[in-house]
Amino acid sequence: MAMRETLIPMETSLWNEFAETVAKQDKRPYSYLAQLVREYLEEQADLVLFEEMRRDARGRIKTDAEAVRMVKEIRRARAPKNARHKQNGKTQRASARRN
Repeated sequence: MAMRETLIPMETSLWNEFAETVAKQDKRPYSYLAQLVREYLEEQADLVLFEEMRRDARGRIKTDAEAVRMVKEIRRARAPKNARHKQNGKTQRASARRN
């Protein structure tokens, strides 16, 4: 399926500064911006889930670390199979770079 593009109005100076900064890191500005937006949306969904869990737990979750672990488990369980595979691939590549 062909991807549809949307034009987003942005200050020219802001875009130029972003594009220059990203290019210095050998990244493509449009791809990197899309990645940032996806990460932001995932983070916001996690925050909503986190708050729902806090309300539902009513004292059963003792620490934020427990809640974070539960959010990750729920996100993994809800993700479509191909998204889980893609996520695992990203994780493996990222950890390989760190070594």
